[in-house]
Amino acid sequence: MSSFITLLSPAKLIDDQTHYPNIECSTPEFTDEAQQLISKLKKLKPAELAELMDMSDSLAQETHRRFNEWHLPFSHANAHPAILMFKGEVYRGLEAQELNPKQLAFAQKHIRILSGLYGILRPLDWAMPYRLMMGTPFAADKKTPNLYAFWQEKITASIDAELNKNGTLINLASHEYFKCIDIKKLNRRVIQCEFKENKGGKFVTVNTYAKHARGSMARFIIDHSIKKPDDIRAFDTDGYSFNSSLSTEDQFVFCR
Repeated sequence: MSSFITLLSPAKLIDDQTHYPNIECSTPEFTDEAQQLISKLKKLKPAELAELMDMSDSLAQETHRRFNEWHLPFSHANAHPAILMFKGEVYRGLEAQELNPKQLAFAQKHIRILSGLYGILRPLDWAMPYRLMMGTPFAADKKTPNLYAFWQEKITASIDAELNKNGTLINLASHEYFKCIDIKKLNRRVIQCEFKENKGGKFVTVNTYAKHARGSMARFIIDHSIKKPDDIRAFDTDGYSFNSSLSTEDQFVFCR
């Protein structure tokens, strides 16, 4: 079990071309559930996907193709290590492609990526490319009218099983994804991290910078093999520093 787990959101931008045959991958915990969702998503036409996910026709065509190409079993021919498949600002900050085997092993224990399709992924879990945001109003079945209802109990139980009873959850995920966890039921300490910029003497959140900083914080945790969650206060990447006056015991604010 882990003394802490750090949560990340996935990314819309995905690299479906690069494969990593030398990396030993693990099987996602909820492949049966992912297959259940895929079987229903495959029935939707591109035009229906465009409406459901509010996206362009070309992106809907690509999403439709990916759903129809999705299949088990996973292998290096059709899937990728999750932490290396996702791109976007968070993952630019993380720079996972530069991690060595020891660092990847540390990440495998302490980093989790929330997902609308897979529920929750370890960094080296197999993942086939997809597009399904947690907030998508998609009814998985008659009992679960949306993905939050479908995933919340499963994801919460998964984290509960992996995290020590006195463990801590470090949240670097967006609100859209973090709210898929039942925090009251999990009953653990949660550290929320915010990243702010000095604009005219006021500290404000700039979304693009904040996303990048979330990835940089995850990389800081890995690089320094953080053992105690409170030690992340030392985060100083890209000019950020811990702001004690804006922070609370469980709300860490970093400014630059």
